[in-house]
Amino acid sequence: MKKEWNEIYKNGKELNIYPSEVLVSWAYRNKIVKSQKALDIGCGFANNLRFLIEYGLDAYGIDNSDYIIDAIRDEFNQRVSVQSIKSTTFNSDSFDILVDRQSIQHNFVSDLSKIYSECRRIIKMNGLMFSVFQLTEGNGATKAVIDEHLLDQKISEYFTIKEKNYHMQTTNNGRNKHDSIVYTLLKE
Repeated sequence: MKKEWNEIYKNGKELNIYPSEVLVSWAYRNKIVKSQKALDIGCGFANNLRFLIEYGLDAYGIDNSDYIIDAIRDEFNQRVSVQSIKSTTFNSDSFDILVDRQSIQHNFVSDLSKIYSECRRIIKMNGLMFSVFQLTEGNGATKAVIDEHLLDQKISEYFTIKEKNYHMQTTNNGRNKHDSIVYTLLKE
């Protein structure tokens, strides 16, 4: 997967500049406390990481792509690192907030247990996780195309689903439509 994402970024794709409006709305709606520690999973070009820092969080980012981490390193220094969410170097209970803006979905369904187990390990008790999961194949890069009920079941093994909303995203001048689920997950 690392090689795949290095190529995507080298070709100038997925270099998002603006933060996800769904994440911005979520942060304000959930009254996320400033100064909490957050991790942007699959931070990419750091559009959401920038927002989290500007919002006032002590935010960090990880991505599988060494290419993209090298591209943003000057701006973020030690706040970013090349890591997989399947197995990180963070201590247990390190973060108050985890942000997954359509990153976990780029893994295989068979990896979801390992991923959610690692997320549970690194998030503090009563910590919140923002997670957006695309239900349709969209751009073709989505690996974990999964039935919604199976996804809920998998997530519920590790987190309480505090809130679940649906989001329709239209891209390419209305030609591509992606149905997504926006989860607010709670570690209890």
